[in-house]
Amino acid sequence: MKNLFKFFIEHPKLVNLFLVLVLVMGTMSFLNLKRNSIPKVDFKMIFITTIYPGAAPEDVEINVTIPIEDELQKVTGLKDLKSYSAENVSTVFVEIDPDVKDIEEVKKDVNKAVDRVANLPKKIKDRPIVTELKSQIFPVFEVAISGDSQISELELRKYAKTLEKKISELPGVAGTKKVGYRKREVHVEVDPVKANNQYVSLSEVMGSIMARNIRLSGGTIQSLATKKKVITLSQFDDPMEVKDVIIRSAFSGQRILVSDLARVEDSFEDETKIVKANGEPCINIVVDKKETADAVRVAEAIKKLLIQHNKDLPKGVYAQVVKDYSVYVKSLLNVVISNALVGFVLVALCLMIFLDARIAFWTALGIPFSLLVAFYFMPVYDIAVTTQSLLALIIVLGMLVDDAIVVSEHIFSYREKGLGVIEASIKGISEIFWPVCATVTTTIAAFLPVLLMGGIWGEFIRAIPIVITVTLLASLFEATFILPAHLAHTPLKTKAKPKVLLWLEDIYRVIRNSGVLKYEL
Repeated sequence: MKNLFKFFIEHPKLVNLFLVLVLVMGTMSFLNLKRNSIPKVDFKMIFITTIYPGAAPEDVEINVTIPIEDELQKVTGLKDLKSYSAENVSTVFVEIDPDVKDIEEVKKDVNKAVDRVANLPKKIKDRPIVTELKSQIFPVFEVAISGDSQISELELRKYAKTLEKKISELPGVAGTKKVGYRKREVHVEVDPVKANNQYVSLSEVMGSIMARNIRLSGGTIQSLATKKKVITLSQFDDPMEVKDVIIRSAFSGQRILVSDLARVEDSFEDETKIVKANGEPCINIVVDKKETADAVRVAEAIKKLLIQHNKDLPKGVYAQVVKDYSVYVKSLLNVVISNALVGFVLVALCLMIFLDARIAFWTALGIPFSLLVAFYFMPVYDIAVTTQSLLALIIVLGMLVDDAIVVSEHIFSYREKGLGVIEASIKGISEIFWPVCATVTTTIAAFLPVLLMGGIWGEFIRAIPIVITVTLLASLFEATFILPAHLAHTPLKTKAKPKVLLWLEDIYRVIRNSGVLKYEL
């Protein structure tokens, strides 16, 4: 090891080049790091949701839940299988065994098992929805567009749809969904007296409306030269066209329309959620980001869009931020940066009291060096800037210069004894290297067992031991190879003892001479 230390100490340009390389690459990596509110975690859980309109819980269980369970039980690699049958909805919860080697293959088998489910009730129009529970599905931003009492719900829906389209076109946005956005419905209230007078039944009214609003394929017409498809297009362009649907007609030209027997109203589905912002009715737009996108950059892009979009909105309509989950990441990141800067200054000031100012600077340089190395290696281990990784940096900040202080003080003590700069650095680091290594490795050993944790919590906090280990190893490398080279080529002046220490020595000497202390310390 002594020859290795000597090589680095005798080649300061190589050391400085390596230092500049770390600073540049670490800074570039930090600027390009992904910032998320929570780490990337696969919960190994799947939900199968099936909508069965108008069905009681017992019917849902017998006709939907049990057939899905029977197919899923044939899949190997499942740890747990639970189901919940409620009115109109069937939910099957699948948990994959974490010890399975190929988890993606098990997920494919689950999807195939759901596809094999046949003979579902005819009222079920959509196939069961299979949803994987991942950290990426959690939203990162929520916007509310609200209006005063003069703005109708129909107008507010129009503005919300326009804003949603603009947000979905932003880079990094994976998808959006609206909360408080009720579906439009046409209410047809048939007057029983008028219907009875015209001898028209309710089912006849319903059948006429359904027969008018259709889109069907009628097959193909093939001739010797051409082949054409026959398609029936008879859908409503305007919902209020329901009023003009003909229920019954005669050759004499007499007709009975829906408007003759019923009151037709353009309305919305029943309200199940009351969504308000600052006391005003609103429609919320929940934004999901792409897996590879930066949550902070996506949030900043949406905020800029809102500033411009609010200028185009009419008076009484306003779009505002309701939730911004990137705030937690930015606040923790600011804590790390401010703590690193304050720590750098305080360490330098403390060392200036006891050591030379140049030694204080090179010793405190270990803080930004170690942090930049950690930022560089975080993408290598697929670690983003999350609350967990930033918490690890906050924990390790107080340990970064411990080894550097010991090394610099040991080298400085040999400089004070009159040894040459090169010899003092080589001898100082050679004597103190193994104790310093022991100090750092024992600290790392205290955090490494966290990597052995299994399950979801193990994936959530895996960033903590990795970031701490990389940062401490970077600090050890800087203290043992870079710091001695800088101290060996830095001209120093022997610094007189601070007046505070001189006063303490005088007080101790007086107390010792007075006989109060029988033994010298």
